[in-house]
Amino acid sequence: MNRFQLISSLAVALAAATVTVNGEDSTLTVADTTQSATAQPTDTTLNRQVLVDTVVVIPELDFSNIRLFDALTALARAYDLSLYVDSSVAGNILLRLEKVTLNDALLFIIKEHGLAWEKTGNIIKIFRPAPLPPKPEPLNVVFQNNLLSVQLQDADLERLVDTLIDMTGRNFVLDQGTKGRITGKLLDMPLDQALQVLLSANGFTMRQMDRVTYIGREETAQGGRSGVRNLEVSCAEGLVTIKAANVPLADVVTMVSSECGVSIQLQTRLEGTVTVQFEQKPVEEALTYLLMNSAYTFRETGGVIFIGNRDSQDLYDSKLVGLNNLVASVVEPLIPMSLAQQLTIKVVKEQNGLLVTGPRTAIAQLEAFVGEIDIPAAQVLFEVLVVDYTTTERAEFGLTANNFGGDSSMPGQVYWPNWDYSAKGKDVNDALRSVERHYDWPNLGVLDDNFFIRLQMMQRDGKAKIQSRPQIATLNGHSASISIGTTQYYLLESQTVYPTQQSNLSTQTTQRFETIKANMSLVVTPYVSRSGDVIVDVEPEFSTPSGRLDPKTPPTINSRVLKSTVRLRNGETIVLGGLVQDTKSTTIDKVPILGSIPILGRLFQNRSSDNGRSELMIYITPHVYFGSEGAVNRDSLIIRK
Repeated sequence: MNRFQLISSLAVALAAATVTVNGEDSTLTVADTTQSATAQPTDTTLNRQVLVDTVVVIPELDFSNIRLFDALTALARAYDLSLYVDSSVAGNILLRLEKVTLNDALLFIIKEHGLAWEKTGNIIKIFRPAPLPPKPEPLNVVFQNNLLSVQLQDADLERLVDTLIDMTGRNFVLDQGTKGRITGKLLDMPLDQALQVLLSANGFTMRQMDRVTYIGREETAQGGRSGVRNLEVSCAEGLVTIKAANVPLADVVTMVSSECGVSIQLQTRLEGTVTVQFEQKPVEEALTYLLMNSAYTFRETGGVIFIGNRDSQDLYDSKLVGLNNLVASVVEPLIPMSLAQQLTIKVVKEQNGLLVTGPRTAIAQLEAFVGEIDIPAAQVLFEVLVVDYTTTERAEFGLTANNFGGDSSMPGQVYWPNWDYSAKGKDVNDALRSVERHYDWPNLGVLDDNFFIRLQMMQRDGKAKIQSRPQIATLNGHSASISIGTTQYYLLESQTVYPTQQSNLSTQTTQRFETIKANMSLVVTPYVSRSGDVIVDVEPEFSTPSGRLDPKTPPTINSRVLKSTVRLRNGETIVLGGLVQDTKSTTIDKVPILGSIPILGRLFQNRSSDNGRSELMIYITPHVYFGSEGAVNRDSLIIRK
């Protein structure tokens, strides 16, 4: 079987095949093929494309609504073609041809379905080409009678120049690196005047030379250049002035390097745009502002500024950020987490500062944060007056008699406000004789002249004012305390029982001294508001021992505790009180046995009764200071002393 017979057999087999297209059966028919005996015209004569052998003729070709991909695959199999059909080839084909060459049939199908082909050796690739980008709309530019009208919105400068060349026939040249956008609206202006206004308004210059119009970057009044629209950079005496609006960051950095004469080395490509405006800043401070919110940082080494990615440890700096008013250990927990994650921060107590290591831009952000919160804290001086008002009532009744061998130095008679009568033996004898004569009583006896007698009846009222006036100072939000008191000791005896082998138990007695404290303490915590008012937490506690100390008995401690929160103005005084304590005691001096006789025993006793009441009053006055106005003048204090 020769080649043509093989092709014919394959075609007949394909003709009987049935394929499914979109759920419906369609028939693909390829007629038996024979090579035409008539010589075909050469390709050179017809000047046509050659895809396959132009000698092969298809007597009949019938594709009835089948997939284009399947049709091309069938032709490749029928005619032994090395054909690759790309997956982008889609759609159906409905085609009937008679007595056409295989080359013309393929070219026709490719053309009608918008396909393309490539040939590498004997391998043919058929694919659907990517759609061409849409042709930009022409710029709204009109040139008539040497008058120019434009209506442009963010148009590309190069496109505008090409349009002007086509319309005006003039030659335009862009200076090297000159790019940008043009926005403006002009109506019927002379060409040169219109171009001058339009380019100048968008940061470009125009100059004429040898019938050529050159367009370049505009130079600012300070000598700087504007590489793109809305960018001005100038440098004078090492201080940078930048005005940029939505300008590529790389362009701004390049202009800073050029205008200020500093060596800047980029370790990475700078992406993004920047909008910034400031005047008269040092170069490093200017770069800090430019890169602060970007993914880049910088470091100066040996007169060269290196700019790279923020996470590059080669560009890390270290700096000690000192504090003037706050404590470094208190500031560290306040640093925002987003900033702390970029830095390594250590507290240096000796310098009251933070040792920071990380990107320069992050360090600058930390310094700005510290500057916001490192302000003088309010200091509050408390004048506290503690007054314990004590009221006592003392009543005494007693009869004292004795026999002295001389002058008893007894006081004279007192009749008000108490009764205090004293007399010698002679005076008493004279009084007894008068009573005997007056009442005709028998002789009551005679006392020795050295005998004296004293009868005393008295009641005392007293008030005592015990003052304590501490002064304590503290910072806003911090507690201050003062404590004054005594420590008392008492002997504690304990017995420990130990079992023994005998029936008796063994005991061991130990003694040790225990302590108990009786203190006067005061704790205050101020909170100063923005209006100057002071909110104060006050916690006074006063403990005093009750009665006399017995070394063998633990003393009784009377405590008075107050807890309050008050709001005061600067210099205003508030009084806290109402802590009252009552005491009562009676003392009896008597003659043994006789003083214990009912009723008559009163004649042989001296009684004193004490009733006491004490009330605690606390006066608190805060004074707020923000600087050194509350400090003590050391020199004047020494001189006064």
